[in-house]
Amino acid sequence: MSDRVRSILFVCTGNAGRSQMAEAMFKARVGTGVEVFSAGVEPWPDLHPMARKLMAEQSLDLTGHHPKHVRQFVGKDLDIVVTIGDRAGAETPAFKTGVRRIHWDIRDPADADGTPDSERTFRWTCRAIAERLPELQRILD
Repeated sequence: MSDRVRSILFVCTGNAGRSQMAEAMFKARVGTGVEVFSAGVEPWPDLHPMARKLMAEQSLDLTGHHPKHVRQFVGKDLDIVVTIGDRAGAETPAFKTGVRRIHWDIRDPADADGTPDSERTFRWTCRAIAERLPELQRILD
């Protein structure tokens, strides 16, 4: 067994909501034993306010988090890349041989921005991500 720290990258479209929430919740779940990152295929200028709000409700602080482009991680030694949403699945570049790719079909909650369903959609998305994290942790163990 290798002593190398395991690593995972969550990728969504803008790295402003889904992947940032996944990163924060998974880091809290696994602690320091895993490097956890997030990125987007077309990063937004800043995080979505609803992502910040929902993570704060879970006592997860996103201070200092900012959207990053997935290209920053192409040469990184990753174990798993999780794409979240169809656009991320289609546009995430190839990584080194041996990187396991997992796709979660979770639509972008920002598509509901400006509607009465915006907060409810973000909450559903947050739950959908949280429900998948235990299986992801089993894969890494």
